[in-house]
Amino acid sequence: YGKKFAYKGKDFVMTYPKTISDLFEEGRVLNHCVGSYGDAIKSGNSIVLFIRKKKEIDTPYFTLEVDPTHNAVTQIGGYSDVAPHHIRNKELIEFIKEWADKKEVSYKTK
Repeated sequence: YGKKFAYKGKDFVMTYPKTISDLFEEGRVLNHCVGSYGDAIKSGNSIVLFIRKKKEIDTPYFTLEVDPTHNAVTQIGGYSDVAPHHIRNKELIEFIKEWADKKEVSYKTK
């Protein structure tokens, strides 16, 4: 699914885990539970994507989950699961909206 959902914007990139180790590292660095999503991804019940700053492509920034049944974003979390609108990063929110529109994924902001 990764290539289908991968996307490059002006300042951010949407990428995907290539190994289970990628999930563990994302969860470790961002202090959230995405490392436990391996089985859900393998079974097709979850799609996990990584949002990176273009200038820091190897540094975890935000993690996004898509429900493949409804093709909808179910959660987005940064460090300790902080939501994008809580950090008031307008460019990040615009990037997510742009990505969702291009990839035909439902995304509702709060």
